[in-house]
Amino acid sequence: MITTLISALKNILSFTEVRDIILICTLIGAVLGAISCLISVFAVKKRAKQSDKDIRKEARQSEQENEAQDTVTEEAITDGYFVMNRNVIYSVGLDGKLNVGKYTLENADGASDKFNMRVNGLVREYESGDIITLADGDTISPVSGAVVITVCKE
Repeated sequence: MITTLISALKNILSFTEVRDIILICTLIGAVLGAISCLISVFAVKKRAKQSDKDIRKEARQSEQENEAQDTVTEEAITDGYFVMNRNVIYSVGLDGKLNVGKYTLENADGASDKFNMRVNGLVREYESGDIITLADGDTISPVSGAVVITVCKE
């Protein structure tokens, strides 16, 4: 089969002029270029589809983790304490995770007594055992690490 193809190619080249050979080579190059473009387009589409699937999967996992975290947080609040995760903003009041009141703050990892918290947008350093009073509409977010917040007994 290869010998037949080579002999056919020799016959074509022997009867054509130089400009015909250039034209044939150009056409062959154009066809190969078009085929490679189609292959790359299909590869890009396949990668984009896979990327979309991965993004959807990560979003579902994130939603499930958030739901699980919300459940744990709500159970912990009824016990009087819970762990606030780093860079998660918690609201105070009717629609928030925290009720209005006084709370004791503790560093969750215990490596240091000092930690940073963002309260109503302002970052400040706190120490384990500090008491904070939260009002309706306040927001609180640990900055440097997880913090255990406990309802103060009066």
